[in-house]
Amino acid sequence: MGEQPVPAGALVTLPMGALRRDPARYARPEEFDPLRWSPEAHPQLSPAALLPYGLGPRYCPGAAASEILTPVALASLVRSRTLRTTTPDRTVRVSLELTPMPKGLTMLAAPREPHPPLVPGPASGEQADPVRRP
Repeated sequence: MGEQPVPAGALVTLPMGALRRDPARYARPEEFDPLRWSPEAHPQLSPAALLPYGLGPRYCPGAAASEILTPVALASLVRSRTLRTTTPDRTVRVSLELTPMPKGLTMLAAPREPHPPLVPGPASGEQADPVRRP
């Protein structure tokens, strides 16, 4: 790579965390801004700029499942829990490792008051209509 020799069999990775915070490409790169990669906000960015699941032959096989299940899991979590940090005055740093993760962030997920079920039925105490078959 350039002038640096790379031994055969060496693991080579892209510093994705650093690339996603490149001040030459992004205004205010250290701010939390999920819209940074949206086509509406930045039409000049490549659709592959974020690369959450990779690209090409190494594309994550679980990407489609994640795209469907992540919003469902988050909606369920937000509906059933109140989320708050246990250290509100603490600065949160993000590691720039292969998988970026917050450092210094501790969260508490306290149960919310029970909600009525999304679908009425026996679990809610209501009588479900019997299914009639010919």
